[in-house]
Amino acid sequence: MVNINYKLNNKNKIKKQLDLILFENHNLIDFDKGNSTFNFKIPIHITYPIFQPIVDTFLGMAGEDYYVIDFWANKYKNKGYVKSHNHYPSGPDIFFNEKAEQIKLKTGVYYFNKPKNSGNLIIEDRIIDVKEDDFIMFNSILNHSSEPNESNLERIIFSINMGYNVLTEWSENGRKYRYI
Repeated sequence: MVNINYKLNNKNKIKKQLDLILFENHNLIDFDKGNSTFNFKIPIHITYPIFQPIVDTFLGMAGEDYYVIDFWANKYKNKGYVKSHNHYPSGPDIFFNEKAEQIKLKTGVYYFNKPKNSGNLIIEDRIIDVKEDDFIMFNSILNHSSEPNESNLERIIFSINMGYNVLTEWSENGRKYRYI
């Protein structure tokens, strides 16, 4: 696991953009306690370039030859949390490349807004004490969840999946993977 704390310069602009984006129910979050921008059609960093500094930070942490597969944001209200899950495989036909080699995948979480008592990240039953502006990266196969948000303020996180030597091409029909 890799963890860095990095304050973005444009957080107010990012927050304003987030307020304009459609967040929807997601099966890993109780419908009345939070929602997500997760969408298999087009990730938000392509539609909204203001999120690129977040993506770039994750790519720098991942290392050379890692590329974005998915990128989304979640908001958690009081008592909201994400259920235990992993991100491996992260979509159709991504588990193996054309040579039948297993793809290396990394997942990242950025704590954009983390009020006091809003819950921590749990990776493989280990509580990771996180602060606002923490970027955390781990192997996508690891089960993870979050503690419930016990504050009355929203916890906002960004998540990313990245693959080694796999490019994602986006169109109105969804995504397609190209291995390099």
